[in-house]
Amino acid sequence: MSDLYQPHSALDLLQRFEGNAEAGRRYLHERFDRIREFDVQLEAMTAVRDPDAAMRAMDNVRGPLGGLPVAIKDIFDTHDLVTAYGSPIYAGHRPASDATIVTLLRRQGAVSIGKTATCEFAYMAPTPTRNPCALSRTAGGSSSGSAAAVAAGYSPFAIGSQTGGSTIRPASFCGVAGYKPTFGLLPTLGMKCFSWSLDTVGLFASGVRDVAHLAQVLSGRRLAVNDLPSKPVFGLPKSYPWASASVNAASVLDRAVHAIEAAGAMVLYITRL
Repeated sequence: MSDLYQPHSALDLLQRFEGNAEAGRRYLHERFDRIREFDVQLEAMTAVRDPDAAMRAMDNVRGPLGGLPVAIKDIFDTHDLVTAYGSPIYAGHRPASDATIVTLLRRQGAVSIGKTATCEFAYMAPTPTRNPCALSRTAGGSSSGSAAAVAAGYSPFAIGSQTGGSTIRPASFCGVAGYKPTFGLLPTLGMKCFSWSLDTVGLFASGVRDVAHLAQVLSGRRLAVNDLPSKPVFGLPKSYPWASASVNAASVLDRAVHAIEAAGAMVLYITRL
């Protein structure tokens, strides 16, 4: 495991900073120091907010996100930071307004630290972002920078997107929690569209409780997780409606099943009806 892997629990931080605004400010300042020190290697960020502006934002923080830093995938419009959608076509582009999810984050008390790397238009072209768990490996995509930012301790929360697997894939690769909500649960207005019928906002945090808290705050729905089962259950389809998995893919899946069971969880095989 790389020394760069250092995710932080948002719920632990909220508890630690309650009634101690100065501790929160120090933590935010340390995030910018960490980005300056490590992002030359990691390449998770495409734009970093001015630290002084972020500190000023802390002075007016209200809401359940408590001034915690958040990193935002570079397919969401931000009026105060370049939004290039991962493409040279939009180099230097500054939208006139924020995406709705960015506005929600600010209203609920999060402080933006910057924009994160995305595959061009959240499609197939890979980003240069490295995996904080192992710098020689990919962080996945298309929300590569958001997953890597959380895994590296740049921020306890990050925003990404998913059309096919663009949140859950990089979250898995980087060893953090990724949440792909039900279509329409979180607003996509101001997000560069790939597929209107499939696009969703994706959320990243260090663990399930943390990402559930963020989802509840942003959606207004009762989603928070208080108690996780002592023995989690993972569903695994026995068959698929498309082509069978390759021999290599089946071997990797088999290793994953053994690892899950060795960790004390249970795998439930599901037969497609």
